[in-house]
Amino acid sequence: MKKNDLIIIGAGLLIALVVYFIMAISQKNIIAEELNIGVYVDGELLEVLPIDKEGIFTYETENGTNILEIHDNKAKMIKATCPDQICVKSSEIFRPSQNIVCLPHRFHVLVEGAGEVEFDAISQ
Repeated sequence: MKKNDLIIIGAGLLIALVVYFIMAISQKNIIAEELNIGVYVDGELLEVLPIDKEGIFTYETENGTNILEIHDNKAKMIKATCPDQICVKSSEIFRPSQNIVCLPHRFHVLVEGAGEVEFDAISQ
């Protein structure tokens, strides 16, 4: 490799690191007080909870029971009566547009609010 090749590779790596750190810092600047947890059943909004409202919330519908916990500005499904338990095995959600879905119960939990993902021309 020539000296100029190494300079170009080094500059590319430096630019990639700068972009990575800018993205990481911008994600941390989302204020939890501006985020909400939207709880949906059959696609209909059932309840909106502030993400900083700690507690355990039980939702009983005709399809079954789901228990949601909000703790440390994160939401997690801790119990459900569905057979597969995929929603319970899902990780905590805390960033805008993250969600937990329980298909057998038609139950959907979504982080909404600040930093909401906007669709661009390609994803529309």
